[in-house]
Amino acid sequence: MRRNKVTKVLMSIILVSALSATSVSGVATVKDNGLVNLMPPDRYWSIVDAIVQKALIENPYIKGVRNEELVAGQLVRQAGLLENPTLSWQLDRRRGGVDRDRMLDVEIPLPIDGRRESAVRTARAGVDESRFRVLDEERRFVMKVREAVTNLVAARMRRDLLVMNLSLAERNKALTSESVEQGLRAPLDLNREVVFVNALRARIEIAEADVTDFEAGLTAVLGRTDLDGIALPTSLPGSRLENLSLQTAILDQAIKRPDFLSSLSSVSVAKGRLDQSRAEGRPRFDLMFGIRDMRLGFPFLGIDGTGGFSQIEDSMRYTSLGLKVKFPIFNRNQGAVSASRFEFASANEFSEGLRLDIRGEIAGALSRFNRTNRSLGIMVTGVVAPARENFRVTKISYEEGLVSLDEFLREQRGLIDIEVDGIESARANAVAEAGLIAAVGAGSYDVLLQLAGYRSAK
Repeated sequence: MRRNKVTKVLMSIILVSALSATSVSGVATVKDNGLVNLMPPDRYWSIVDAIVQKALIENPYIKGVRNEELVAGQLVRQAGLLENPTLSWQLDRRRGGVDRDRMLDVEIPLPIDGRRESAVRTARAGVDESRFRVLDEERRFVMKVREAVTNLVAARMRRDLLVMNLSLAERNKALTSESVEQGLRAPLDLNREVVFVNALRARIEIAEADVTDFEAGLTAVLGRTDLDGIALPTSLPGSRLENLSLQTAILDQAIKRPDFLSSLSSVSVAKGRLDQSRAEGRPRFDLMFGIRDMRLGFPFLGIDGTGGFSQIEDSMRYTSLGLKVKFPIFNRNQGAVSASRFEFASANEFSEGLRLDIRGEIAGALSRFNRTNRSLGIMVTGVVAPARENFRVTKISYEEGLVSLDEFLREQRGLIDIEVDGIESARANAVAEAGLIAAVGAGSYDVLLQLAGYRSAK
């Protein structure tokens, strides 16, 4: 019995030595293919903002939206024009006679009823409404660009991580195959490696599809046919701020966002339309001027002062000047005035409701960003970094023959999933940050930091 125990111990030592010798060559090829180091937020958003500025210049949709302000400006010009005068000319002539009547009448509308002034005020408020609406479209567009860039960068990071680990998995499969051929490992171990390699390949196919989709999405958002000339960030931004406080900004920025300012301009437009409706119900005044030239005669001859015969006729010329007033006795534009009054009240209610919505949106975006920011910090320092250290220790222990190959591979595969989770956490944080920038109405990451009382460290 004692001899059998000694034999078993020797066989175990030989087997461990053989496994160690077989796997050491494989471990020598193992690298720490972990999550690519995250960028500082300042650097990341500066690259993204360069893409945003380029998109704001090139995107055809934004170009079209900006024409709205030009259209509104021309409407102001139109509203300030005076009404056209009315000119009428009439000629009456009796056939076979000398009678003739020529009349020229001119009517000039007098701009003293307030219609022109109210129309100009309405048009000017429309210019402000258009300008703020354009700025709000740009704000929403910029958020889409930031999200599209972030999603594409995250997709590329996932794909690259899986591709790098695929090469290691294929190497481990080859080493396991050699061990199986030498009788040092069971065929089941090789099957596990084959399954893992195929699973990685399947995940890479999905990752490649995601990259293609997000590239197409970013291309469409930018309004381009390709991404040539677009320098994308190489990795996602990391977390830097412990907590972002924007309670003052929530109160201030809610009334500074372009969509809220546009709603205030809508109130002014509604007020202008109400004034226009009231002006339409006032008396209208037209200045009238006329000239009449008449020639009358009879088909008889009369005796003139010299005793001779002459045609009986006479010529007369009249000049008239008057004022024409149209009194609103039956139609005082009552229906239009009431409708405009309701429109004005609705515009005020909508503006107040939008202000509350914006405050809630900013508060929600702030809460989401702070939580994703803390989540990323926990993921980087409390999950990814310890997992990398665990893998490093396991690798050394494996090389020293202190742990089995299965334990080493299990640690390596677990690290892959952790790294992918880290990328997703960084992506969620960047998307939440883009949403917060848009919610606050800040034009850039630097402005967001200034609102929070921080300064960007470039």
